[in-house]
Amino acid sequence: MAPDPPVILTLGLLLAAGKTRLWLLTIPTLWCLASGATAWVLGYWPGLLMPILALAACVVAVLGNRSKHY
Repeated sequence: MAPDPPVILTLGLLLAAGKTRLWLLTIPTLWCLASGATAWVLGYWPGLLMPILALAACVVAVLGNRSKHY
C-alpha cells in the first residue's frame, strides 16, 4: 500500500548500523529510483524526493566506509 516509508526506514537503519555493506543498498535504491520515475510521470513533484534521498544515503554510506579505513 505505501512502500516508500519502509524503504526510507531501511536506508536509515542501514546507515545507522555503522559500516554498511554497499550491496545492501541496491534494492532500496532501485525502489527509490522506480518511485521517483513514477512520480515524474504522474507529475507528483514531492515524490522526486525519493531518488534524492537514495543518492544522499549512498553518498553517506560510501563516505562513511571510506573514513573507517583510515
